[in-house]
Amino acid sequence: MRKRWTTMKRIQPVVCGLNIAKSIKHHFGGQAPWMEYVVDHPDIDTGDPFYATMNFEQAVERADIPILLVGGWYDVFAPQIMRQSARLSERDTNVALMMGPWNHTQVDIQAEVHKQSYNWIEQHLAKRNVEARSSSVQYFVTGEKAWRYEARWPPPTAVLEWYLGRGQRLTTEKDAGEGSSYFVFDPNEPTQTVGGNLLLLGGGSPDDTVLVARSDIFAFTTEHLENDVEVAGEIIVQLCQSSDDKDVYLFVRISEVNVNVRSHNVTETYKRLGATQEAQKLVLHLNGCAHRFTKGCQIQLLIAGASFHNMRSIPELRRTLYAMAEEMLPRCCFLW
Repeated sequence: MRKRWTTMKRIQPVVCGLNIAKSIKHHFGGQAPWMEYVVDHPDIDTGDPFYATMNFEQAVERADIPILLVGGWYDVFAPQIMRQSARLSERDTNVALMMGPWNHTQVDIQAEVHKQSYNWIEQHLAKRNVEARSSSVQYFVTGEKAWRYEARWPPPTAVLEWYLGRGQRLTTEKDAGEGSSYFVFDPNEPTQTVGGNLLLLGGGSPDDTVLVARSDIFAFTTEHLENDVEVAGEIIVQLCQSSDDKDVYLFVRISEVNVNVRSHNVTETYKRLGATQEAQKLVLHLNGCAHRFTKGCQIQLLIAGASFHNMRSIPELRRTLYAMAEEMLPRCCFLW
């Protein structure tokens, strides 16, 4: 434990520098080429040719064997797992899914994961009689701390829409008239990463109340809930955004604010918006989740220009003025 703590203390200044690529190359001096490749090519989901030979999505199109997918809601690979599950289900492949309340490093130390993996191999490879799965999909509902069992993912849902309102309210009724909100993002003091979908330490759902105190974050919040609200699937956030800078990133998160006015993250997404200064309508698909917001708590939508140091920093340090126009597409859509 002491060795791990010492290692993290030594590496902290490296990964937390504003120019992370320069810091990593200087620290490792060519001894960690894989890490240098990553910082030189940070946009893995935007079609960088560097990753073309590493793209194995076609394997999902060819797979015809029984497949058990296991992941955690706070695993950095959770979005990939959910996409694979959806596509394999569309192809009527024999696929099962298990999603727990874990980050990446916690998945492989769970007794239930070991049990189900063993049973899957025994049943489909060794052809032995073992305890059969009760359903194809097993997922953990955070907030309630309970497992759910369904035939498919996502489970049957209804649609509940919430709108961005004046005073940074999140409400089920659309405000009359027009309105917009603004914040200034300073890359010299970027919005910090607190929990979420991380590869190593620090992921999960910690107290992220500190984010609301920042001036470069929007925090739209509901009134105290009169009843429990359970979400299961993909939350969709629709916004209209503009900026005075062409190099724009957007971090969007859903958190729960408890009765003690402390918040904990539920799901999120991070997106590069592309080179444009014109107002643009955005449809953001947050990571899949399953969470029960309990009666008396509040649902909070956070919008920021960064999540540092988890996500890449903007190459050139400059201030950016963001504007979120509520009148053009003022909707936050929850599936529950």
